[in-house]
Amino acid sequence: MLATPAPSARIVDAVTDALAASGGRILIAAVDPDMDCAVWDAEVDRPAGAAASAAAALRVDSHARLHFFGLSASSEQAPDEAALCAMLGETLDAPVYAARRAVPASQWVADRPFVLRIDGFSIARVQADYLRPGGRGLGVAVELGPPTLWLKAMLHAVPGHALSRICDAAGGPRGGLAHIGAYPGVSARSGAPFLLIECSDPSKSPLTRALEIIDIEAARYGGSVGATVLLSHVPLDALLGTLAGRMPLHAQPAQVIETHLTRPAR
Repeated sequence: MLATPAPSARIVDAVTDALAASGGRILIAAVDPDMDCAVWDAEVDRPAGAAASAAAALRVDSHARLHFFGLSASSEQAPDEAALCAMLGETLDAPVYAARRAVPASQWVADRPFVLRIDGFSIARVQADYLRPGGRGLGVAVELGPPTLWLKAMLHAVPGHALSRICDAAGGPRGGLAHIGAYPGVSARSGAPFLLIECSDPSKSPLTRALEIIDIEAARYGGSVGATVLLSHVPLDALLGTLAGRMPLHAQPAQVIETHLTRPAR
């Protein structure tokens, strides 16, 4: 889930509490000042119910915002798309743009309704799937499909005009990694360039390989990859692969302390 512009800390906490109360395990709840948004990632038993609870918590926010809901569920848990979109549109008082992702992240760059551009997040479609004339909210994007991983990579000394070319090389229909999608951004806080990377299969298109390509392309303009920030749950293997590729540090899962800890009871 994502909300932009970033809501207040009170709203962020309310959404986090709503997800937890829905039987969910919160993986990430954070505000990203570069993208001017709040992001939540959670494992829940009932995706539609959790989305409804989160939307109810967001409803008390009086500002017009864009909201994104990316839901992944088994066939037994799959929500009714029409009912879900109608509920979100009514609760958040905004038009709803719905899509089902059945293609790799590189192809999804051109097809998705909710995208990041240089000037921030926006809706890429003209016509809403569920209209809400006079709605208070700017829009709600609902994407159904297999889960994807999100990573933000800051760039050092890369000119703005180079961002689209770097995105094309690393993640897009013309790139070399089928399961990587890359979106250009400029920090709302510092003005520094960054890329939002989406990965639909880290085993077939490793995140470390995407970062290598981005670093190579950035070097053409005298720049480099800087700090990276996880914006979703990422499998341990993907993290260890990045450590091996970038440091290099070849660690095994058994060497990570957290793999020996049991999950605390709720």
